[in-house]
Amino acid sequence: ATWLRLFTACEQMCEKLHSVVFKLRVANDRSADLSSEVEHLKQQLLSAEALKEMHRVKEEAANSKLSHVMARADAATGALQQLQQAQSVERSASASTEDL
Repeated sequence: ATWLRLFTACEQMCEKLHSVVFKLRVANDRSADLSSEVEHLKQQLLSAEALKEMHRVKEEAANSKLSHVMARADAATGALQQLQQAQSVERSASASTEDL
C-alpha cells in the first residue's frame, strides 16, 4: 500500500512536471517568436528612419540648389541692372554731347 501511494504520487508529480515542461516549451517558442518579431520591427524602424533621413537630405540638397540658383539669378539681375544703368548714362552722355 505504501509503494502504491508512493508510485501514484510519483506519477502525479511526473504529470505535473510534464505539464510544466510543456508550458515552458510553449513559452520559450513564444519568446523566440516575439524576439523575431521585435528584430523585424527594429529593421523596419531602421529602414523607415534611413528613408526619412534620405528624404531630408534630398530636400536639403534641393533647397541648397534652389538657394544657389536664386543667388545666381539675383547676381544676374544685378549685373543686368548695372548694364542698363551704364547704357542709360552712356545715352545721356551721348545726348549731351550731341547738344553741344
